[in-house]
Amino acid sequence: MNALKSESLQVYKTVMEKRLDVVFKTGIDTQLFSLIQKLCIDLTYLLHFGFLPNQDDYKGSYLFIESVRMYAFRFNDIYKQINNLPDFYRRTLTYIKNLENKDTMVGKWIMEGELSHNDIFMEFIHNILGMAINWTNMCYYFIINHNLGNIPDIPQDNASKKAYIYECFRYILPARFTSSSLKKPDKFGLPKNSRNVLVHDLKQYTNNKRYLELLEN
Repeated sequence: MNALKSESLQVYKTVMEKRLDVVFKTGIDTQLFSLIQKLCIDLTYLLHFGFLPNQDDYKGSYLFIESVRMYAFRFNDIYKQINNLPDFYRRTLTYIKNLENKDTMVGKWIMEGELSHNDIFMEFIHNILGMAINWTNMCYYFIINHNLGNIPDIPQDNASKKAYIYECFRYILPARFTSSSLKKPDKFGLPKNSRNVLVHDLKQYTNNKRYLELLEN
């Protein structure tokens, strides 16, 4: 997709750097997690629409995040999300229909013409999970562990940066579990035509405790 081509990523990088610079210069007195979470919601809207969210957008994002985070423990958060969803949907659909900024993710999806407005809304909702939630987990724990000395400074040479980023993801592990459907459940001792989901614990794939050692050589 054009929205994820290298030239587009360079545009997003500039947008992100500009917002990061503003937030970390003006929000030094804000509690760290709140600062990071709000920043990642800002970036989600900036990259998709080219503008910062308003108070209703923040409210909708926070409700969605809480309903995902606490759905197994507090049903009240799910009810709040369900009640807020119609307004959130209408408002976001208006953003999509009226968008003219072609340098945004939504702008590129519209130009490609392969996704309906409803499809774009679903992509945006999905990306709240990937950006506003996972980016928050990643950035927050990166800053904490960097300050504690568990993660070294970012290397200056480009050859080491990719390895550094990979090792940071492996060390922090912002998403712990994922799942996939079983195409041949009988191989796992399950009924042949049954529908099942296999849950993967990503910690098993990152159990090498010698983190960031490549960068030390």
